[in-house]
Amino acid sequence: MASTSDVINLLKSQVGYHEGRDPDGEWNNYQKYSPNVPGLEWSQNQAWCATFASWIYINAGVQAGSFPITASVGEAMQWYKEHNRWSEYPSIGGQIIFGEDKHTGIVTGFDSTYVYTIEGNTNSNGSANGDGVYARTRVRRDPYVTGYGLPTFTTESNGDLVMAVNNQDARVLWSYKGDGEKFDSYAYLLGTWKNVDQLIKQVADLTAKVDALSAKIK
Repeated sequence: MASTSDVINLLKSQVGYHEGRDPDGEWNNYQKYSPNVPGLEWSQNQAWCATFASWIYINAGVQAGSFPITASVGEAMQWYKEHNRWSEYPSIGGQIIFGEDKHTGIVTGFDSTYVYTIEGNTNSNGSANGDGVYARTRVRRDPYVTGYGLPTFTTESNGDLVMAVNNQDARVLWSYKGDGEKFDSYAYLLGTWKNVDQLIKQVADLTAKVDALSAKIK
């Protein structure tokens, strides 16, 4: 299972990749990701930002079943909501959704003002139908930022045993929602409940295995 570093390293390796061009020189949405996402081969020559996110998560080794495999931004958002993996607060490695169903990318970092992303099918102006993979800086409170999907990652140090809680350091707990408004911290922590629930279950499973092995040794 992947850590956020695995996702970010793969994302960075793709920055600068460009789709193909028609004979007249126009960008044509022909790219390497669609043929390499099982079930999304049909999406070749279509807008590919969501396909890119699926490709990243699959090839980074993110836990299967903790993210959607889809070429549709709207379907991705709905999947996260239906699986209790949706938040208005960002997390590193999370899938950012723009404009409900317009565009998507993956979060590489954030602070109280900006969200830093790497996105497929965009350009230097932040288009929702661009020409390649770009690193972008988005205004965190922009109305165009709809919310975030939260896949499951492991910790950096003990990836086989412990799941991380959104893999974000404590700085987010001190980021303001706006001048004179409340802290983000309470809602941010509420948004991690799914990963915490999974962590508790995994610890219980491991404890049961240890107890079973101890009984055999005795």
